[in-house]
Amino acid sequence: CYRVMGRDPAQGLPSFEQVAEDVYPDDRARVVESFEKALREGTDWEAEYRRVNSDTGVRTVRSLGHPIRDHSGRVIEYIGTVMDITEQRRADEEREEHLWFLECMDRINRAMQRTNEVESMTSGVLEEARAIFGSDRAWLLYPCDPEAQTCRAVMEHTDPDYPGALVFGQEIPVDAETAESLRDVLQATGAVADRIPAKLRHRFNILSTIAVAVRPKGDNPYLFGLHQCSHLRSWSAVERRLFEEIGRRLEDALASALAHRDLLASEDALRTSEERFRILVDQATDSIFLYDEDGIVLDVNRQACESLGYAREELIGMRTCEIDYDVTAERTLQIKQRLIQDGNATFHGRRKRKDGSHFPVEVRARAFNRGERLFAIALATDITDRKRREQRMLAQFGVTRTLSETGSLEEAGPRILREMCEALDLDCAAFWRVDSNSCTLVCVQTWPLTTNAETGNVSASGAGGFATGLSGKVWSSGEPVWISDLALGSEFQRTEIAAKEGLRAAFAFPITFKNDVLGVIEFFSREVRDADHDLLQMLNSIASQVGQFIERLRAEDALRSAREKLAHATRMATVAELSASIAHEINQPLQSVVANAQACRRWLVATPPNIEKARLSSDSIVRDGYAAADVISRIRALFKRTAPAKVDLDVNKLILQICELMDDEIHANSIFLETRLANDVPMIRADAVQIQQVIVNLVRNAIESLSVTTGQKKFLLIRSRHDGENVVVDIHDEGAGLVDIEKIFEPFTTTKEEGMGMGLAISRSIVEAHAGSIWVVHNDVRGVTFSFSLPTKRSDAM
Repeated sequence: CYRVMGRDPAQGLPSFEQVAEDVYPDDRARVVESFEKALREGTDWEAEYRRVNSDTGVRTVRSLGHPIRDHSGRVIEYIGTVMDITEQRRADEEREEHLWFLECMDRINRAMQRTNEVESMTSGVLEEARAIFGSDRAWLLYPCDPEAQTCRAVMEHTDPDYPGALVFGQEIPVDAETAESLRDVLQATGAVADRIPAKLRHRFNILSTIAVAVRPKGDNPYLFGLHQCSHLRSWSAVERRLFEEIGRRLEDALASALAHRDLLASEDALRTSEERFRILVDQATDSIFLYDEDGIVLDVNRQACESLGYAREELIGMRTCEIDYDVTAERTLQIKQRLIQDGNATFHGRRKRKDGSHFPVEVRARAFNRGERLFAIALATDITDRKRREQRMLAQFGVTRTLSETGSLEEAGPRILREMCEALDLDCAAFWRVDSNSCTLVCVQTWPLTTNAETGNVSASGAGGFATGLSGKVWSSGEPVWISDLALGSEFQRTEIAAKEGLRAAFAFPITFKNDVLGVIEFFSREVRDADHDLLQMLNSIASQVGQFIERLRAEDALRSAREKLAHATRMATVAELSASIAHEINQPLQSVVANAQACRRWLVATPPNIEKARLSSDSIVRDGYAAADVISRIRALFKRTAPAKVDLDVNKLILQICELMDDEIHANSIFLETRLANDVPMIRADAVQIQQVIVNLVRNAIESLSVTTGQKKFLLIRSRHDGENVVVDIHDEGAGLVDIEKIFEPFTTTKEEGMGMGLAISRSIVEAHAGSIWVVHNDVRGVTFSFSLPTKRSDAM
């Protein structure tokens, strides 16, 4: 608790006010109000809030409190726990930001896929961007070139309340200040916020802005930006990242659309000049293919040859099935029908290189007729980088969604493996968890579920998964391991199962929380894969999420177990305390009965018998019997929750009666007794028998402490005094004293070899039931002084 609350244990327990001051100002009133309400109602308390400390900064914590009650049902204390959930809340926020990021990118992708026409596509992207960020203007400027004489707005969308800052198509002079702003954006590694010439800021009422350079292949850079006119705003990290990703997608789309438009515009030139066509297409940054109606390649550009690894002469005459990895007769027929009906088609596929490797492409095809023959021009864009980004986003989204929807590792494990394998095009996976008791790795999940994975326990240096020693290596080192090809031979070798399945590439990464390795996840592919640093970075993020998920489950199980143990211990303590209380309370009058009965027998057998003293002893037996009966009656009243039978009581008279009652014990131990009873002590309202039990117990403890004292005078003082609205009774002895007075009133705490440790606990319960208090202090010389206070009759009435 000290660590979580940012407190130094050496400074002692903080006060409630100090604890409340550390609560984040926005949360303080709510937390204090909820805690005070729980105190008033005696109910459980739970709150989640932020704490701020100069050493730990702002941390999010979750506190739980449970009321503990005494025998009368009154709440005497709260017991609870405080947990630091900063990382969990941070992970939740990151998950929400990530989901928002994916949803926004989905909107942008749909806007791009609605049309192949450059202006319509650009307009849709700008309108979606303005809506996503809630900005007042979204615009696209061309060219973003500080050396150009002029630039112009090629597209702009605005809020009706804030008209356009730029006239569409109008040339804008690039002065020195504007050129400096364009240069800043071009040199920046990402988006640039709030850098705009002062004259433009005032002229067009711009309070905040963000811009990024868009560099489509084969063209000059564009400047893509947003204006905020209604209010000042700061752009968060996730907003910047989203804005930059929209810029990259716009960059890809513009490159493809512009190239496609240029290609279509060149059809007329193709009819008049094959040479001009060759120059044009060879300068394109995307692959261009010319097909006949049977799917045979008639011509290609230079980029197509470079991307596939063939010479132009080798590609001409090839059929689609020879370079398209996913082609089927059915798919070829569908694309051909779309070209005939719509004149164009856009689809995704994988192209096969001459060396056998393949890569993803986005193909935009357009059909045209020459004479009676059908031809098609296809523009193939390598989307490897984009595909990787989308796959990683999809994998992160799948894991995040799984962790938010499941409540156990058994439920989440197979879903995590499936989501990641499907998103990243992997063939199988295994989930290993560290068993801290046996210090082994245990394979708890595989995917597909029918795969013949090697499951069971392995030591840190043993074999696991489809590659010998891979999971153990990751566990022992705490670092990810990537194997591009298991078949090439290294410290990790393919197992027989892996060889039979045809698995080649493998990589594994640790599931960690703070500095502890909680498990290992392995992935395998039938294709050779080179190490991907960006993918490992993403996997580290996922590993952190899974680690926090496992640790949260562990913390929840521990909390649930602690609550169950606390409830069981409370019940056992209550039974034990009650049993000891009954035994202790009845034992005192029964001892007196036995002592008086033995005295009576001695007087009767004396020569001659002393009938008078025997009669007095028998009267004492009757008196002590009634006292035992009173104790039993009060125990029965306790079970019935009957209030103490309070009467007007003179404390001084009660003390004198007790001194007379215990005179034999005092003289038998050679104790000098002194009473100092104040004359101004008022009457109190109390249960006489219970208060008598308290004083008797304290006096008897003092006698027992003095009985072991040797070589010194045994002195016992009983004092009464009036202190404000209370009557105070002190029992002062100069005996052996106490070692630990902090715990002396707790049940089962005793300094006697045969003691039960219930006398002082019962005395405290009786005093507190009468709205009083009891305490003990060390004397200056030796011994201790026990004191208790009870409200006067007047204050009790008030």
